[in-house]
Amino acid sequence: MILTLKDTGKYLSIGLVCCLLHSVVYAEYTISIVPQISANKIENRWSPVLEFIEQEVGVGFKIIHHASIEEFEESVAAGEVDFAYMNPFHAFRAKELQGYTPIIRDRTKMLFGQLWVNKRSGYESLEDLDGGLIVFPAPNAFGASLYMRALLREKEGINFRAKYVKTHSNVYRHVAMGRSEAGGGVARTYNAEPENLRQQLRLIYQTPGVRPHPICVHPRVPEAVQRQFAEAVIELFNSGESGIERLRAIGIPEPVLSDYDTDYFPLGALNLSQYVEGSMR
Repeated sequence: MILTLKDTGKYLSIGLVCCLLHSVVYAEYTISIVPQISANKIENRWSPVLEFIEQEVGVGFKIIHHASIEEFEESVAAGEVDFAYMNPFHAFRAKELQGYTPIIRDRTKMLFGQLWVNKRSGYESLEDLDGGLIVFPAPNAFGASLYMRALLREKEGINFRAKYVKTHSNVYRHVAMGRSEAGGGVARTYNAEPENLRQQLRLIYQTPGVRPHPICVHPRVPEAVQRQFAEAVIELFNSGESGIERLRAIGIPEPVLSDYDTDYFPLGALNLSQYVEGSMR
C-alpha cells in the first residue's frame, strides 16, 4: 500500500489525537505524606488506596517522599506537590501560603497530642519533667510537638530542653531506651508501633483534641479531579471491609468531606506562631 502525503497527514492527525487523549486520561499527579513513619511504610499503606483512586478517576499518582517533616514542610510551602496528607496546623498554613484546600479527613477521630515516659521511670506528673529533656519528631508536628510545647510552657509552666528526632518512631525509641525524660507523639503512630515497644511506655499527658490530618489539594489541580478524588475515597469506604482496611491503614477509617473554615481555620486563634519554625512560619 502506497501512502500519499494527504494520507500520511491523516494518519499523523489520528495518532496525535490518540496521544492527546492518552495524556489526558493518564495525567499524573504528585502526592506527599507527612513523614511520621518510614518511606517504606508510607509506600505500603498508601499505594493500595491510590491504586483504587487511579482506577476510579483515570489519573495516576506518584508518591513524593521526604526525609524529614521539615523537608515536607518546605515542599508544601513552595507548592511543589499536588496533593498532600498533612497535620492540622500544616493545613491551616498551607491554605494561607499556597491555597491548598483540605478535601478529605476522618470523621470519627480527633487528634490528641500525647506525652510518653518510660514505664520504668519514676515520673508521675508533669512537674517531674521540669528541667528535663523532651524529644519531639519536628518543631511543627502539630499534636506531638507544636501544640504540645505551647501547652507545656504556657499552660502547665514546665521548663524543658527540646530535641527533634525526625519521626514519631524515633521519639518512642528514644524514650524506651532512656535517652530522654519524655517524648511527644499521637495515638495513631503509637498504636502502629510493635507491642513490645508500646509496653515500655506510659502516657503522662494529653492535649485537647482537634480535627485530624486531612488530605489537601493545590488549587492548580482541576476542580473535577479534586471532586473525583474525594468521591473515590468515600467510594472505597463504601466498597466493603477490604476498602475500610485500606483506609484504616492510612489513618482515615471513615472519610468525610472536609471544610477548611470549620475544621482548620479556628487553629489560627491558638496563637502558636512563636513556636513555629522554618518554612511554615
